[in-house]
Amino acid sequence: MNTNIITNKYALSLFVILCLFLLDVALHSGMSRVIAHSSFYDRIAPINLPVCAHRIVAKDKNWASGITKLILQKLPVNIAGIQCDLYYDQEANIFRIANDRSTIDEFFEVYSSKKLSAAVWLTLKNINNQNLHFYFTELMRLKNKFGGSQKIMIESTAAELLRSFCDSGILTTYRVPVFDPYRATEYEIKKFADSVRSNLRAYPASAISADYLQYPALKKFFPNYPILTWVALSPVSVVSYVLRRQLEKDEHITVILTPFKE
Repeated sequence: MNTNIITNKYALSLFVILCLFLLDVALHSGMSRVIAHSSFYDRIAPINLPVCAHRIVAKDKNWASGITKLILQKLPVNIAGIQCDLYYDQEANIFRIANDRSTIDEFFEVYSSKKLSAAVWLTLKNINNQNLHFYFTELMRLKNKFGGSQKIMIESTAAELLRSFCDSGILTTYRVPVFDPYRATEYEIKKFADSVRSNLRAYPASAISADYLQYPALKKFFPNYPILTWVALSPVSVVSYVLRRQLEKDEHITVILTPFKE
């Protein structure tokens, strides 16, 4: 066979692979930025802040998000952790899973029937000062009924409302304000860092949670805080694979939340 033909085929193959890789990078530009993240602003000094005495111990970083009563039936028994949104239905005076409106007891009945041991991350969607007592009473009941301090973790954007749960042995994570550090100005990043620092100093949590884009900034500014993050990973993307491996190896990351796929 003509060596020129072989050489041309080899060069064409390399060109196609390079184009596919560049397309992958373009389609997953956010992930690419995180993989090759910048140092952000050196003028914002890292600081160690008080952490809730009750720490998250995850046997596996990979947890599933958006879980419903129906999806519970499909989960592998050995899954490490799951996440769902919880809200207080004031009219019915009951707690529901936002994803499918099942009651919290219906949800945990399926959990028990499946003999799951997964940690349950509950994002509190409408907690406020008016219904704080109802949330606290219900979550203490669930904690006592379904297996102690390492089974249930709650998340809220209101750091001050998490304090009573932390003091009572429930794992907590403070969901930090949303912002894109790659597009923010130095002033906006400093304002963000000061806000999170102020909240955690006054109301320590077990961890902080944020979109994966924010994780490099959180890791730098708050080095002693465990980070919980979420990302939609693609099974056919090299960039997505590299990001997953990076998150899995990073000691600052405690949980990686991804949508459940059958």
